[in-house]
Amino acid sequence: MKQFELRFLDRADSVVRTQVVVLQDDLDALSEAERRAGSYTVEIFDGVRKVARVKKGNASLNSTDRLGG
Repeated sequence: MKQFELRFLDRADSVVRTQVVVLQDDLDALSEAERRAGSYTVEIFDGVRKVARVKKGNASLNSTDRLGG
């Protein structure tokens, strides 16, 4: 099991809330973020490593979205 931090972002990509979850792996963390991305964009972190970004409503990512940053 691993500890992941979910960061919930507003429209300006400012963090409005964080939550620590303990899950099996990156795929479980991604699934959890997809489930929670109804009202906010959610970024998943494993320590300092950004695992993924799930847009509000699980909308498709596009060329202006980026993993780094």
